[in-house]
Amino acid sequence: MLDIRSILTAFFTVLLLIGPKSLFALDSHFVMVRGVYVTPDWVKFDSGDIAWDRAVTIKHSDRATYFEIAIWEEIDAVHFYEFPNDYEDNMLAEIPRREKYNLVLNYPNCYLPSSTNPYWDTNPKISDATVNECKAELAKELTDYRESFAVLKVADMPAKSAKADRSAFLKQAIIQFLKIIVPRFPNSEYSLTYNGHGGPGGALFEGILSPKHSYDVLKTWRYLIGKNLAFIDMGGPCNKAGFSDLSTFCPFANFYIASDLPNGGYSFDDWTSEKFFSTDMDTQWHNIFSTSNSLLEAMKKRIDLMRQRYLYSVNDMTVNKTEQANYLFSCAAFNLFSPQYAQAVKEAAGSFYGTLSNLTLGDNGHYDLMESVEATGNGSLIEALNQVKVYQADNRDFFEWEEKRNGISTPNFQSSYGSAVNLDFSKALPVIPTDRPRLFTSNTSKTESTAAISGGVTKDGGLTYSNLVFPGDTISIRPVIEPDKKHLGKLLEIIVILESKDKELFLLTNNSVIPYTLNDSISPFSQVIGTPRLFVPILDEYKYTGGGPYAYDIYVGYRLADKTDEIFYSLEPIKMSLN
Repeated sequence: MLDIRSILTAFFTVLLLIGPKSLFALDSHFVMVRGVYVTPDWVKFDSGDIAWDRAVTIKHSDRATYFEIAIWEEIDAVHFYEFPNDYEDNMLAEIPRREKYNLVLNYPNCYLPSSTNPYWDTNPKISDATVNECKAELAKELTDYRESFAVLKVADMPAKSAKADRSAFLKQAIIQFLKIIVPRFPNSEYSLTYNGHGGPGGALFEGILSPKHSYDVLKTWRYLIGKNLAFIDMGGPCNKAGFSDLSTFCPFANFYIASDLPNGGYSFDDWTSEKFFSTDMDTQWHNIFSTSNSLLEAMKKRIDLMRQRYLYSVNDMTVNKTEQANYLFSCAAFNLFSPQYAQAVKEAAGSFYGTLSNLTLGDNGHYDLMESVEATGNGSLIEALNQVKVYQADNRDFFEWEEKRNGISTPNFQSSYGSAVNLDFSKALPVIPTDRPRLFTSNTSKTESTAAISGGVTKDGGLTYSNLVFPGDTISIRPVIEPDKKHLGKLLEIIVILESKDKELFLLTNNSVIPYTLNDSISPFSQVIGTPRLFVPILDEYKYTGGGPYAYDIYVGYRLADKTDEIFYSLEPIKMSLN
C-alpha cells in the first residue's frame, strides 16, 4: 500500500484565499481589469509617451480598483499594471526634468518655445543635440516610471504569424496575473473590459486570444473567485454582440455589454472636456457604483451614458447616418436561450456557421439573430431571445436606419484559428459551470447556525464535479466555507480532516499531513479573519498518475480561535475515489 503521508503531503497544496462577498452587494469593491493592445505606430514602448495609461483618470477608489493589461506588440510581451491615482500628475509634472539643461520647470517636453517673448530670451540657447539628449533622458524617466507599476511582466510572446501559440501564451499570462490579484482582492466583484478593435466570434483583445482560450481564461477566473464575473463590458470594440461572443463569455458572467454594430465614427457637436468625462465609462464607473442600489441598476446607468454621448453628437450622426447602439444582455437568460437555438438549428438542418435563414437575409457576411429566430416561427424561442436583451441605448430616433440590426448577430467565426483553439458550436455548446456541491453542515454544539460549506472534486476548472478520479486526470479541490454571521470579522481556524477507506484519519495542516485520532488536539489548516466566503484550496491542479485504488473522505470545518471546543463542519464529506 502506498504511504498515505507521502501521497497527501505531495499533492495537498495549501494556499488559503478569502472568498468574495455576495453577488449584488454594491457596497462591495470592484476590480476592473482593462485590456489594451499597444502597437509601435501608436505608442512606442520606450518613448515615454502617455496615452492608454492615463485613459482611466481615477485608478483607485473605495468602489473600484483598475488593473491594466497591455499587450506590447513592439517588444513581444504582456505587462500588467496597477497605477496610482496621482500617476498622470506625476507623469506630466513631477518626473524630474534635467536641471543641467536649464529648461523651464514642468515644461512638458524638451523643446523651448520661440524666442518672440522676451522672457524666453533670458534663457541660454540650447543646441539641437542637447535637446535630443534631454528628450532621450526624459523618455527613459517616463518609461521607467510607468514600468515601476507593473505587477507582472511576461516576455517572449510568439510572433503574430503563430496565432495559436500566441493565443496560448496570452492565456497563460493572464491566468498567472489573476492568481496574483485574486488573493489580494478576495472579497471584490470582478469585471473585464477592452479598449480597441473588435469583431464577432468569441475572441478577445483584437483576436489575439482565441475563442477557446478566452473561454479557458474566464473559466479559470470564475473558479478562482468562486462565482461569475459581475460583468464583461465589450461595448467599446466593434461588433462584439454575436451569438458566438455571448456563448463564450456568458457561462462566466452575469451581464454582458456589447454592440452588433461598428462603434464610434462620430464626434460631439460641441466638444467639451466636461461632456467627454461625464460620459466616459472608465471615468464614471466609480460614481455609478456609489450611486446604484443593485448591479442591474449600475449596468443600466452605464448604458445611459452611451445614450447621452449619442445626444451630444446628434447632428454629426444624423448628417453622416452613423448607426450606433449599445446593449445590456442578461447572461442567465442567454444561457437558457442558447441550447434552444441550437436545437432549432439542428431541426432545420442549418449550420452554426451561417444562419437558419440565409436565403431570407442574404449572404452579406452579417446575419441578425432575431431575424433568424423569427424565421423559425417558434414562439417560445422568440420569447426566450427577447429575455436576453435587458436594456439598450441607440440612435434610431435620429434618422431611419438602413441596417437590420436587433442586437445580436448569428454564430460565426471570422478569425481563422483552426479547430484546435476555436469553440466548435457545430459539435456542442460551451459548458455552463455548475456551482460547488452544497454539503450538509453541522456543529459540535448542535445549535442553530447559518454556517454553510460547499465543495467537490473538479477535473475541468469548476465546470463540473465528480468523485471519480482516473490516471491522467488533473484535479482541484477548493471548498468554500460561509461562516456563521456571528463569526464575521473574528479570527477563525480552518480544519481539514481526511479519512481513508480503512477509516484512518489524518489532519491536513499548513505544511504536512499527520495521523489523527479522535479526541486528539487538532492542528488547524490555517488561520484567517472571518469573511462571508472563505476558500480552502486543498488541491490545485494536481495530475493524478495512478497508484490506486484508494478512496478518501474529506471533511472541512472551522472554529473560533478563542473557542476551540466548538467546531462547525461538513457532516457530509467531499468524496474522492482514486481509480
